[in-house]
Amino acid sequence: MIRSLLPGLRMPFVLAALLLTAGCSQLKDIDKRLFVVAIGIDPVPGSKDRMKITLKAAIPQGDPKQGGQEFDLITIEAGSIAESLRLAKSKVDKELDFGHTKGLLFGEKLSPDALAYAVDWAVRRRDIQLVSLTALAQPTAYDILKQKIKTERVPGKALFLALSREGTESPFIVPAYLFDLHRKLYEPGWSPALPIVEYKGKQFNINKLAVLRKKQTAGTLTPDETKLYNILTRRHVRTNLNLMWKENRLALNLDQTNSWYRIISSGEGGTQVVFHLHLSGMLEETRMVTSLSGAELRELETAYTEKLSKDVRALLTKLQQWDTDPLGLGLHYEARHPGRSWKELYPGASFTVQAKVQIRSTGVIL
Repeated sequence: MIRSLLPGLRMPFVLAALLLTAGCSQLKDIDKRLFVVAIGIDPVPGSKDRMKITLKAAIPQGDPKQGGQEFDLITIEAGSIAESLRLAKSKVDKELDFGHTKGLLFGEKLSPDALAYAVDWAVRRRDIQLVSLTALAQPTAYDILKQKIKTERVPGKALFLALSREGTESPFIVPAYLFDLHRKLYEPGWSPALPIVEYKGKQFNINKLAVLRKKQTAGTLTPDETKLYNILTRRHVRTNLNLMWKENRLALNLDQTNSWYRIISSGEGGTQVVFHLHLSGMLEETRMVTSLSGAELRELETAYTEKLSKDVRALLTKLQQWDTDPLGLGLHYEARHPGRSWKELYPGASFTVQAKVQIRSTGVIL
């Protein structure tokens, strides 16, 4: 009796398995796909509503170990990004795959509304990773994406290795991920910032930072200011501090950096932001031929400390004058003081920098 019922019980499971495998016929083989590794968005000159979309698609190679720089650059002009992707499919013979998209580049002349719209579109797409890198391209995203770098084995890899700091560890590069940019565009008490990518001399140049006033560019930090921004927001930044001391140029190689801040708000004294910085490293370069005594080293540490405090205070004042807060001071303050508005206190806030620079070694020779 039980054996006679088994065939009937198996039928629902067989039908369920057939239903699960019914969609596999839509799967495209790897040789029928184009993997979009980067997306560039530029404005169309003379038009307020249309955008120029650039897709950098890597062409799969037979042997992945050999690598290659073969890619296809697809450009479309349309009124929306979604429409441009549909039009792009009519220009290629393979399916566009966005699962390997590593980043989005925005042209420097892109309007604030268009930039926010592009970020919102990318976040909504289920096949674009939220950890994709974002950057501002000078002069256009198309000019950056069309370049073929000799050192890269995979199209677009050189740019994204630099932007993510997985390859080079430059103190002038500030990674900006898609999820973080989207959050800072709408989060009160925080201003977004984007690294600027240029192409000069057959190489990428990434050493400046664009600070946005929510959706609009407020100003650009110089390479030295970008380095200080990294010191204020990260720990263990490997960089150097230059100093002219007694008519000699010196360079201190930093390998230990640490910074934190406190916001002191009182009714009478106003609002004060106190930054604490502890930096230490080795004296890497000097034009002095004589050895430094203990007293001279302490004097040199004092000179470094004074210069660092002055430069950091100037950077904080500049960000305050731009009405921007890329350090997230407002988010920190309002989270600890419910009901109080940092936007009202920030214009009148004062900055105090308490820095300490320590020279742990003068190198092998001195």
